[in-house]
Amino acid sequence: MTGQLILSAAPPFRTDDPYRDMASRLNAMGYSGVMMGWSRDWSDEYIKEIRSIFEDAGIGIHEVGAYCNLAHRDENVRRNNVDDARAAIAVAEKLSCSNVASVVGSPAAVQDIHWALEPETYSQRTWDLIRKILAEIVSFTEGTNVKFLIEPYMLTCMNSPQAIRKMIEEVGHPNLGVLMDVVNLIRFEHYLDTGAFIDECFDVLGDFIHLCHAKDILCDPHNDLLTFKEVTPGDGVMDYGSFIRNIVGLDRPVPLMVEHLAEDSELVRAHNYICEQAGAVGVKVLS
Repeated sequence: MTGQLILSAAPPFRTDDPYRDMASRLNAMGYSGVMMGWSRDWSDEYIKEIRSIFEDAGIGIHEVGAYCNLAHRDENVRRNNVDDARAAIAVAEKLSCSNVASVVGSPAAVQDIHWALEPETYSQRTWDLIRKILAEIVSFTEGTNVKFLIEPYMLTCMNSPQAIRKMIEEVGHPNLGVLMDVVNLIRFEHYLDTGAFIDECFDVLGDFIHLCHAKDILCDPHNDLLTFKEVTPGDGVMDYGSFIRNIVGLDRPVPLMVEHLAEDSELVRAHNYICEQAGAVGVKVLS
């Protein structure tokens, strides 16, 4: 096949001038996009400065994160989290970023963890609550160029491609989409053939996917119980040929973003591996 892949990264902060430094490092590593955190303390002038830094460096801002427990059982905390999502959408619009992403969370979660393996997580009451919350949040995108994306996770009710599609169709808003993080959904039955599962994810959700996360997964053989751990792309069983082929096969540019790596050396290694896998399926990585 032929096509082009947009490769982004979420690099760690390193200096007192983090965004200028980040843009320079991303360019040096060959990435063309970035994931942004944000703060309510940012002024419009500072947001404009950040946008200019990345624009001047030729780095696209592909995601603004709004990660919190949107379904928190404490209504006051939940309302604050929804307000954060609204604020993140406003910041993304000012940054010329088209994607704000979050997990849906669970009312069964405790402390600072956004999810829990509890029956309540998968109850109809939780489903109805999350549908109502997502409908409210996605309404904040109206009049903007921003989409609100669900990042799936197995310890939330967004734990399969079918569940995610059902939720998006029930909410019924064109600005609600998916951040496709395949690793977050892999179970034992998928582990031995990740390529087939990747195909399934894109078959079910392709119309709604606007961003993808790049990581890898490996079973830990030293644990008596089945334990998966996240690893650098190339160190696990993720079928990146299938992943890249599906991304490029969509009818719109969808960035692939490397995340959760603490060292630039790991980001370089991930970049090189993904470029190698892209080349093997006839895809060019944009730089």
